[in-house]
Amino acid sequence: MREDRLVPAKHEGHWGFWSPQGLFYPLDDAVQVALGGETAWGQAVYQWWDVVLRILSRGQFGPAVDVVGDQVLPRWRVRGIDWVRTELDLTADEDWRWAEAFLSDTVDDFIRRHAPDLEVRRAIGGPLGRRLMARLLRPRALWDLNPGDRAQLLAAMAEWQEGAPESERRERRRVDVVQRPELAGIQLTVHGVSRPELAEWSLAFPPYRQLLGDSGGSGLLLQGAEADAFWDQEIHRLNGLGVAIHWPERWQNPRLRLSGRVDGGPSESERFLGLNQLVSVDWTIALGDHTLHPSDLAAVLASGKPYVRVGSYYLVVDAETVAHMRRVLDQARHRRIKTADALRWVMAGDDGEPALNAEGQLAEWVARLRAPLPPFEPLPGFQGALRSYQQEGVEWLARRMELGVGALLADDMGLGKTVEVIAALARIRQRGLWRGPVLIVAPLSVVGNWEREIRRFYPALSVGVHVGIHRALGEAFLGWRRPFDIILTTYDVLLRDVEAIRQVVWEGVVADEAQQLKNPRTKRARAIRELDAHWRVALTGTPVENRLGDLWAEMEFLNPGYLGPFRDFSLRFERQPEALATLRRLMAPFLLRRVKTDPAVMPDLPQKIESKDFTHLTPEQATLYQAVLDRLWHDVQQSTDRMARRGAIVAALTHLKQVVDHPALFLKNGGPLKDRSGKLARVEELLTEILAAGERVVIFTQYVSWATLLEPYLRRKFHVPVALFHGSLSKEERDRVLHQFEAWDGPPIFLASLKAGGVGLNLSQAQHVIHYDRWWNPAVEDQATDRVWRLGQTAMVTVHKFVTRGTIEERIDAMIEHKRALSHEVLQSGGVESWLTELGDEELRRWLELEETAWVDQ
Repeated sequence: MREDRLVPAKHEGHWGFWSPQGLFYPLDDAVQVALGGETAWGQAVYQWWDVVLRILSRGQFGPAVDVVGDQVLPRWRVRGIDWVRTELDLTADEDWRWAEAFLSDTVDDFIRRHAPDLEVRRAIGGPLGRRLMARLLRPRALWDLNPGDRAQLLAAMAEWQEGAPESERRERRRVDVVQRPELAGIQLTVHGVSRPELAEWSLAFPPYRQLLGDSGGSGLLLQGAEADAFWDQEIHRLNGLGVAIHWPERWQNPRLRLSGRVDGGPSESERFLGLNQLVSVDWTIALGDHTLHPSDLAAVLASGKPYVRVGSYYLVVDAETVAHMRRVLDQARHRRIKTADALRWVMAGDDGEPALNAEGQLAEWVARLRAPLPPFEPLPGFQGALRSYQQEGVEWLARRMELGVGALLADDMGLGKTVEVIAALARIRQRGLWRGPVLIVAPLSVVGNWEREIRRFYPALSVGVHVGIHRALGEAFLGWRRPFDIILTTYDVLLRDVEAIRQVVWEGVVADEAQQLKNPRTKRARAIRELDAHWRVALTGTPVENRLGDLWAEMEFLNPGYLGPFRDFSLRFERQPEALATLRRLMAPFLLRRVKTDPAVMPDLPQKIESKDFTHLTPEQATLYQAVLDRLWHDVQQSTDRMARRGAIVAALTHLKQVVDHPALFLKNGGPLKDRSGKLARVEELLTEILAAGERVVIFTQYVSWATLLEPYLRRKFHVPVALFHGSLSKEERDRVLHQFEAWDGPPIFLASLKAGGVGLNLSQAQHVIHYDRWWNPAVEDQATDRVWRLGQTAMVTVHKFVTRGTIEERIDAMIEHKRALSHEVLQSGGVESWLTELGDEELRRWLELEETAWVDQ
C-alpha cells in the first residue's frame, strides 16, 4: 500500500510529502504468513507477531470507547501489557505510545474479523451495552449518541472497568528492570506507586529516595553493590507486596551449554578407533550469549545467589538451572574423556550435551565416516549379481569395517542382508584389509544357510562350522580354527565355549538375528560383548522390536559406550519423545535400514496381500474355553498373593490359546483331529485351493506339539509330503528338510514352529503363508512372513492370519491393529501375557470372556 502523509521537512520553514514504500497485507493473511507461510520475514516482524498472538491468547484486551466530538468510537484496546515494553526494551515513552497504539489497532482488527469465534466472558449490561457489543463485532465506525446516552455509556464503561481482574489491577504497581551494560548496572522504572508509598519503600531500600526529588522522574539507575542488593533482597520484598516485576524473558534461566574442542582418535599408522581410549578436551561454558570459564561458574555456585552476574549483565536462575550448572561443572572438570563419549557428543551436533567439535585425527576420522560412498565396482571372485540398494549396503558396511566401528544393518527381512555381508567381506579382502578370521554368530536354524551362501557367492573364503557334540573344545578349538577364514557358530555354543573363543583376536564379529541380544543382561549378550574384534556387524530386520532399549543393547555390542549408560539413555529417549531427532542423528552413521516399500526396493519385490481369516469355535472348543475360564476365576479368587494370581492367569492364557487351536492340543488325549476345530477346518479349505492351483504354502504355529500332530494328518488327508521344521531337529535334519523344500518338486506344505522357522530361512518357494495361531507381536509375525516374501520371490504372496471370533484372540488382534498407543504400551510392558496379569479382575474378564458369536454348531 502507498500512503502519502504531510510531515515536516528537515529544513525549517519547508513542508513536503513523505511516500513510504511497502506491502499491505490484510490482517488475516498477515497472521497466516507470520505463522509459517512461505514468505521470508525479518526477525523483527516475527517478534511483533509473536507479541500480538500472546496478547490474544492471554486475553489481555477489552472494550473501550473514544470520544470524537459529539460521537463515540467503540474499539478494542490492549490492557495490562507492560510486559511488552520490558521485553522489547521500549524505554522511550514516545516509542511505547506508538507500540501500544499499533498493538491496540492490530488486536481490534483481528477481533472484528473473527467475531463469530469469540466468547464474551463479561459484558456491560442493559440495552446500551448490547448495542455497544454489536458495534465492537462489526467493522469500525463512529457512533452517534444523544448526550444522555453518551454520558450513560461512558459511566457504565468506567464502572465495568473497575471490575477488572486482580491480575490486571496489579499491573498498575509495577517495576520494570532493564539492563544497562554500558553503565555497568540496571535501570528500574516504577509505575503506579504514589509518592507516600515510594517514601515508605525507601526506608527498606534507600536508592528509591532518588525518585522523590522534583526531577527524580520514574527511572532509577543501580550500579555495583546497589544492583546486587536489589537482586539479593529488594526483589523478594517487592514480590511480597504484590508488586509486578518485569524483565525480558531472555534473562530468565538462559540456556546453559557446555561445549568443547576434542582432539584424538587413531593416528596415521593406526586403522581402528578405540572407543575406550582417552582424548583431551578443551571446555567452554556458555550461559545465554555469554561465555564463562569453569572457575566463573564455580564462583556463581558458591555464592548461592538467585542470579548470575556475567560482566555487566545479570541473569536470573532458578534451582533447576543451578542443579544443571553443577552437573556441567562436574563434567568440565574432566579434561580427558573416553572416545565413545566424545564421539556421541560430536555426532549429536548442536543437540549434544555437551556439544563438541572434533579436531585433528578425530575430525578426519569423522569426516571419513560421513563422506559419500564411492561408486560400486565389480568384486573379483564374487559370484552373484547385486541390486543397486545392495551395492550401497556393501560399500556402507565395508567403510565401517575399514574404520573399525560397529555397523547395524537393519534392512527389512528378505532383502538380502546375508549376501551384503558376504560381498562386504569380499571388498575388504580385495583391499588387503583382512588380517584375521571372522566369526559369524547366528541361530542354529540359519547356520547351514550361511555356509551354503558363502560357498555359493564367495567360494574363495574357507568356512568352518563350530556346532554339535563333536566340535573342538578348549585349546583344541584354537588349533582347529586356524585354516578357516570364517567360523560359523550359534549363540548357545558361543556361551558354552566363550573361554576359548574369546582368546582369538577376530578381524570381525557378525551377529545375525541380533534382536536376540535385546536383553543386555543375559549371559549370551555378555558373552558376545567380551569378544575382541576390530569391527562388529549386527544384522536384524527389527532393530526396535518392542522398545528403544533394544536399540541400546544392539549398539552396546557394536560400539560399547557410544549411547552412554542405559539409565541415561532411557531417561532421555524413552521418556522424552521430542529427543528422538537427536537419537536419529546419533544412529545415522551406524545404522542402515531399507524397507520393502522404499522406491529403490519395491521394483524388485512382488506384491503381498494380507488378510484376516475369522474362524469360529466348535461346540467342543466353546465348552473347553468356558471350562478354562471357570477354573481361572476360581483360582484367582483363591489366590493369596500376587505371584500365585499371575501364575494362574499365565497358565489359563496358554490353555485358552491351545483350545482355540484344537481340543487335542489342550487335552493331549490322542483323539481324532477332524471336525473338532474351526481353524483346522479353515486350513483344509485353504489347502484344497492352494494345492489345486499347484502352489506351495508355509504354515506357522507356536506349538511344536501341534505341528507334530498336524503333519501326519495333512499328509494323509491331502496325499502329499509335508515338511516339518522345528527347534528340536539337529543341524543335519534341518538342512535336509530345507533342501527338500527348496527342490522344484519338494513338499508343497512346509509346517514350522514360529521360533525355529520364523527367522533366518529363505522359503521363497512358497506363495502362501498361514499364521495358524498368533504370537501377539506384529514384528515377530512380520519377520516370519518375510521368510516367504523376500528377494528371490517371483510370485504374489498371500498371507492368512487366523483370528477366532468372540475370544481373546479377536480382542488382542483389534488392539494391535487399531489401538496403536495401547499396543505400544502393552508391548513395552513385557508382552500381552505380562500386561494381562496386571489387569483387575473385572477388566480381565472383559478381555477373556467368551461371546456367543464365538461358536457355531458343526
